Order: sequence, then structure tokens, then C-alpha cells
Amino acid sequence: MDVGKMANMTNTKPHITKDRLNVDIRGLREALQKVAHAEERSLSSAARILLLEALAARGLRLEKPDASFRVSNDDTIHTLVERNFGRLKVAGIKNLKALANGEVLPTKTDFVKIAAALELTETEQKELWQRTFNSLNESDAQERNGHA
Repeated sequence: MDVGKMANMTNTKPHITKDRLNVDIRGLREALQKVAHAEERSLSSAARILLLEALAARGLRLEKPDASFRVSNDDTIHTLVERNFGRLKVAGIKNLKALANGEVLPTKTDFVKIAAALELTETEQKELWQRTFNSLNESDAQERNGHA
């Protein structure tokens, strides 16, 4: 076979780009594994969340590619679960339907599963938790005052 022809032979499969990056984590693996374990995430998911948080700390707020699981400023745990019900069905969350309907609050473990499945940053998790409980406190106060 002619060497010139061989040089022109290339893989004819279309080039598909993925948003993937190989990263050298020498010296970081143990700390990263601790974070992943504590947050009940995969090593890859923990690394992604840490990267998002680091970029946010530098003032770079990135939009998530899937608008359905973005957290808005008026979301509570219930509204987020309701909007992402299908995605969360496979996350092994107890009482998912009751959560979506606002009938119950998630256990700590279930909240961690929700956060992991929706790739919520630590800041998003805190704000979501606070809004949920502020909303409940406001509802309780209205009921006590007869404004329900």
C-alpha cells in the first residue's frame, strides 16, 4: 500500500465533542474522596461541584445546561422536586410524591440525594433549605393569625 494513501486515511466517524476533561488529582484524591463520601456523591460529581463552587467564588456564575433543575430565587425544596420529579425518581428518595406535593420535608439523606441528582452547589443547597423553612414559618404564622 502507498504510504501517501495511508497518511490520508483517517477515522471517518464524526467527531463528537464531550464536555469532559482529564484532570491530574495527585495529592487531592484523599480530600476529594472525603468530600464525595460526606456528600454521598461520586468522585466525579464531587469534583464537578467543587469546580462550580470555586468558579462562583471567583465571581463567575455559570448557567446550568438544563434549565429545569436550575434553582430560582423563589424555589423551595417542594417546587424543585415537583419540577424535577422524573429525574429524581431514580435517585432512591423516600416519599418523593409527598415531597413534590409539599406534604413532607426530606430527610437529611434524601436532601443530599436531591442535591447530588440535581448537582446543586453548597450555596444553592443552603439557600433552598432556608427558603423552604422560611416559607413554612410564614405559612404557620398566617394560619395562627387566621389568614390561611
